[in-house]
Amino acid sequence: MQKVFELHKSEKGSVMVEFAIVSTVLILLLAGIIQFGLIFNVQLGLDNAAREGARFASLPSNANNNSATIAFITSLNPNISLSSSNITISPSVRQRGQPVQVKIEYQYKIPVTLGVFPENIKLSASATMMQN
Repeated sequence: MQKVFELHKSEKGSVMVEFAIVSTVLILLLAGIIQFGLIFNVQLGLDNAAREGARFASLPSNANNNSATIAFITSLNPNISLSSSNITISPSVRQRGQPVQVKIEYQYKIPVTLGVFPENIKLSASATMMQN
């Protein structure tokens, strides 16, 4: 009877050690899933902004008005702080039947890195539409 008691006594802290190891891995996995979701959300916002910006720039009334197109793109998603340096519209002078391309490059700052994930990630989106 005494040997059984000694066996349980020597394994008393092993459950806490195993929990500490497993919980660390699970917390990192959960943080990675959350970070991926946040990055994916921003990427979808950039894709939408590029597509809508190309559509806006292809309208005849906005044929050579890049500043209005940039203002429209930056107003689409207030959660993403875009500036004119993030947006490229080419060609700058367009004619009917010519494709217009809007490219957005954005440096996304990851909110929680836990010392494991990179602090910034470069995201980009582009869309092309024919000038009407």
